[in-house]
Amino acid sequence: MWIGNGRSDVLYRDGTVPSTTPDAVFDCERYGTMTWEFPVDVGQQVDVRLFVGNSYPGTSEPKEREFNVSVEGSQVLSNYDPVADVGHTTGTTKTFTATDDGDGTVTVTFEQGAVDNPLVNAIEVVDTNETATSG
Repeated sequence: MWIGNGRSDVLYRDGTVPSTTPDAVFDCERYGTMTWEFPVDVGQQVDVRLFVGNSYPGTSEPKEREFNVSVEGSQVLSNYDPVADVGHTTGTTKTFTATDDGDGTVTVTFEQGAVDNPLVNAIEVVDTNETATSG
């Protein structure tokens, strides 16, 4: 599943972005505090891939955007700074394995950290069985 909305100017991709990722993934972004729920089978294990690329000129330096992300209630990124991690206008993928907690959804929550808004260009939820067999 892919989500995205708005305009982004991500120009580069680091090595974590799968080669099969459509170019359009980094053409848009969502920002602000948000929660996403993705339907899965009860108890299903999935990989949650977060595609992130900071392109806003007002947060082009390290320490100008830091945010938190939780997957299924567990914090997976704390004060994550995409510019400090990979640079401004560079897309990256952060992958986390999660197991549905019994409600038939995988929940991904973005919250403000030390400064500015969280952002995400896309979220992909992949069955780990598909990942393991796709070579």
